[in-house]
Order: sequence, then C-alpha cells, then structure tokens
Amino acid sequence: MYSKTLGTESARLLTKLASQGRAVFSIEDALQITEKTYVAVLHELRRLTKAGWVAKLTPGKYALVPLSSGDEAIPEANRLVIARELVGDTPYYLSHDSASKSIIC
Repeated sequence: MYSKTLGTESARLLTKLASQGRAVFSIEDALQITEKTYVAVLHELRRLTKAGWVAKLTPGKYALVPLSSGDEAIPEANRLVIARELVGDTPYYLSHDSASKSIIC
C-alpha cells in the first residue's frame, strides 16, 4: 500500500466529493472538481486507489473509503447505492441475499 499522505490537490478532491455526498463518483466528476487533464486525473485516482483512499468499483467508477476503515480500504457507500450507481439508468432489481441483508443494514 502506498503512503496515506495526501497532497493539496488530492485532499481538495476528496473533501469536495465528501461535501457533495458523492460516496460513489466517476472520472468525469473528478475532472470537473480538479480541472486537470484526463491523464492527470487518472494518475491521481490510481495513486489514491493504491493508497487506500478510494476503491475502484468498475472502470471509471470509484467509491470513497473512510479513514475509519483502516488498511482494509472498504468503501463507505451502502452496497445498494453502489449497485444503483453501477447500473446507471438501466432498470434493475435486487433480490435474494442482497434484499434480505439490506433490511438488516
């Protein structure tokens, strides 16, 4: 795992995402916040992923990892929220194991 140290730009990105309630975000969201080039944002997100500040969900989708998760790097977003973000506008249905556990959460 990389150093958990955050630079000014990385801290600003994570703070802005958290303040917007964006537990799950896209590369496009990061581009708008940082106003950097696409390649620079990809590099920053790769470093943040290796350091455990964000978790890569799918290509282009990331989830914030709270400091309280320690070295485990577990995203703070509810898995139902993550599912909604991953499918986008496509109609979806969650059932069985995921539905029964969502009642407990």
